Amino acid sequence: MTARTTAVGHQRLVKTMPSLLLVTTISATLRSFLLPISEGLRRKGWRVDAAANGVSSDCECLRAFDRVFEVRWSRNPLDLVAAFRSCKRFRALVARQQYDIVHVHTPIASFLARLAMRATRRKYGFPKVVVYTAHGFTFIQQVVGWETPSSANSRGSLRGGLTI
Repeated sequence: MTARTTAVGHQRLVKTMPSLLLVTTISATLRSFLLPISEGLRRKGWRVDAAANGVSSDCECLRAFDRVFEVRWSRNPLDLVAAFRSCKRFRALVARQQYDIVHVHTPIASFLARLAMRATRRKYGFPKVVVYTAHGFTFIQQVVGWETPSSANSRGSLRGGLTI
């Protein structure tokens, strides 16, 4: 990995290993879904950090990640002041740490994190990759009449002509 210089705080960060930031609204999501990913990547030499509300007091997360960052994402979409504050703090975190990949989960944290990183990516060129994983879309069958992939496998296609 090459060294990069950033104007943020006039710091120079020499990267020796690939880095990943996992982002969720609350630490329970990290604990429920993402600890095995962190442990596997860390064994392969990655630096894996986490950002969520409550993560700094979660013992399992403290053991599973190299570093944790408390981001107080508001779960109320109408609380614009909290959204602005969390975006600003998150943008500074990403700019300071210069992650190669930021993997976002959960709708509120994902939206606000991607919004915050737009300027960081344009100005500094990192993170190089932003990944969004949606969890829990099993409700979609009842909402729009689609079948879930597991129920569609028995027939080989989803309603509406999509083939698996």
